Parts: sequence; structure tokens; C-alpha cells
Amino acid sequence: MTRRILKTAWLVACFAILLGFLMLAGNANATLYLFWTMQVICFPLGLLVYPFTFATMFMVRMIPGVGSVVQFLAGNNDYLVVWFWLFVFGFVQWFLLVPGISRLIRKLFIGQQR
Repeated sequence: MTRRILKTAWLVACFAILLGFLMLAGNANATLYLFWTMQVICFPLGLLVYPFTFATMFMVRMIPGVGSVVQFLAGNNDYLVVWFWLFVFGFVQWFLLVPGISRLIRKLFIGQQR
């Protein structure tokens, strides 16, 4: 039950940050604060976001088809691309890796005690 509450809280926080990015797009201080908040709740796997963000922004600028799609979805707000990758890596971390590692540890250590 606690895991479900924590996962729901993480998802709500992520989408609240997304709304903040959308509503406060012109405010540099607010978007920077939201970026760092998202970075903290996706730490440590969120550090892998930077190469993916750079690759996405490179493709946006170099490949016309990709650029128009991202431009349509994100507008001029590059923070939305960063938010997307932080969300993906945070989701993988908190919803797939951590529960998998937790199950593995329980299986290895608790299973041996019986």
C-alpha cells in the first residue's frame, strides 16, 4: 500500500511540474526551480537525461520532420523536452528498477533464511 501511495505521489508531482512548465514558460526563475525539482525527484538515474536531451535537441535542429513534431508538442519551451526525458528515466527507476531490485534482494536474502 505504501509503494502505491509513493508511486502516485511521484506521478502527481511530475505532472504538477509539467503544468508549472506550461503555465510559467516565460518566467526563467520558476522554470529553473521546476527543472531542479524534477531533477531531484528523478535522482540518480535522472543524471542520464543530459545525453538524451542533447541528442533530441540535435535531431530537432538537424532533421526537419523531427523538429516540426517536437516544435508542435513543446513549442519554444526546451524544458518540456528535458521534462519528458526526466519523466522517462524517473519512471524506469521508480517503477521498474527499484521494485525489481527489491524483489531480487528479498528473494536472495529472505529465501536463504528459510
